Amino acid sequence: MHKILFPAVLICMLTLVSCNNTGEKEAPAKDSLKTGEKKLPDLPVSKDNASFELKTNVSSATAKGITLVLENDNKLTLDKYPQYYDNGQGDDLTETVEKSTRDSAIRCLIDVDQDNTPELFTQYYTGGAHCCDVSDVFTKTSENTYKRICHYRGIISPEKNGISLAFQEDLGYFSTCYACSIEDGFKWPADVERDIKLELKNGAFSYAGKSDKLNEGIEADLNALKARGIPNIKEDDMMDDGTRKEYAVLLVTYYFNTDRDLAKTKELFLKYYNNADKNKIWKDLEEYLNSKTSELKKNIKFQ
Repeated sequence: MHKILFPAVLICMLTLVSCNNTGEKEAPAKDSLKTGEKKLPDLPVSKDNASFELKTNVSSATAKGITLVLENDNKLTLDKYPQYYDNGQGDDLTETVEKSTRDSAIRCLIDVDQDNTPELFTQYYTGGAHCCDVSDVFTKTSENTYKRICHYRGIISPEKNGISLAFQEDLGYFSTCYACSIEDGFKWPADVERDIKLELKNGAFSYAGKSDKLNEGIEADLNALKARGIPNIKEDDMMDDGTRKEYAVLLVTYYFNTDRDLAKTKELFLKYYNNADKNKIWKDLEEYLNSKTSELKKNIKFQ
């Protein structure tokens, strides 16, 4: 099974504060807020540097004393984030959601860049078919104040020195149905992680360096897909069994692991994709790659 990073995969095992869902019986806000001033334990990382699920470790009382600064300089306290439908107004970077969504949002302090000052992660589910998770990363700018440096429509998982972004939801209907999958009976030779990795340093992100090992695994998986065969799509159907979606996911991973080199990505696509509809599929994939790159540039603070 893919190593796709959904919230039920792994557990945030930090010991800086309780990782249980919050209640008013937890530690007083003034104690919790001192967390960033203390020596924090290293973020636990497994042998393959896997990501960890976010889980609330900020109490409701503590959240009331933390100020968030958004990109448009709007300020609100963490307990009121995300904003709910009080006036029905919102924009791309200021969500408006139901109150129940806000109250169930995950709020987690994790020191991903190992500088002894934890970053603040939030994550919430807005509802909808086959979507919609929203994740944010905030960095501490002053006592009890955090500025947003990442707003992402999808799952963010913390890793040592950075984060990984899940993007598979975007491609759920890529020439197929959302539930369509080739998993049954198919074995991936490498079964590589499908995600976008970013590193965090000095309050800003950068794309993680190229991993040759990952690209070798991607080629192995693409070769297995090619050997399996690419089913034709009937003119009145417009959907396959999930094969084209798997190609897209692997090639998006390759693109972001190869300095967003569109020419190299197309070269790899043509090497392993030999169906007659290759021009159409590449056009759709190229459109997604350009759109995704623009989206990340807009909503994430890069160095």
